Amino acid sequence: MTEPESATLAFEPFHIVMVCQGNICRSPLAEVLTRSRLGEAGLHRAVAVSSGGLGAVVGSPMDATAAQMARRYRGAPDDFRARQLRTGIVASSDLILTMTRDQRDEVVQRYPRALQRTFTLTEFSKLLATSSVDLPETIDDLATTDRQVAESLTSRSPHIARMLRDRTKDFSRIRSVARLVPGDDITDPFRQSTAVHEAVAQKISLSTSQIVHNFIGWAIDSEGIDRVRA
Repeated sequence: MTEPESATLAFEPFHIVMVCQGNICRSPLAEVLTRSRLGEAGLHRAVAVSSGGLGAVVGSPMDATAAQMARRYRGAPDDFRARQLRTGIVASSDLILTMTRDQRDEVVQRYPRALQRTFTLTEFSKLLATSSVDLPETIDDLATTDRQVAESLTSRSPHIARMLRDRTKDFSRIRSVARLVPGDDITDPFRQSTAVHEAVAQKISLSTSQIVHNFIGWAIDSEGIDRVRA
């Protein structure tokens, strides 16, 4: 095996960590929806997604209503178990996305070195809105369903992972572009009504869709792949 081949096989995927308080509603929902859409797009090898809680209900499954919402939006929550956000998880991350501004600030207070890669989910999606990638009109328009495009993206996972690190590492410089308001925080739906869960799921679904859609566009452009459907 040549050295370049060995390096390609040993590559580290771009790692997104979703964070909320208990890690049983919002952050796991963001995790499973993002993972599902990455799989649809052929980016499941290039991008890894996990989650953690600032005060996690460690070992617990996803909240039943949140899991119902995950299935509604094509997520797979059945094997999920909550875990505490710890130093090792943060150190392995390329991008940390919290559900509220207070959670973002707490992550940075606990892990100051994570400052430049920590955003709220809404904040990061607003920053992506400034990019040149056209956004989908609906969630169903998100992923490239052309099999050849998805296979091409999967085969180029090491290059795509490196590209994503390069494209996202400077987002902290333009953080002020995303003007956040209190309504941009994603409400904790734990023990709330189904209507609250539905509103939270829709907000998380739209934000995670935007993230994956931008990643698809960046990957296709960077790899020079024909836009069969993307």
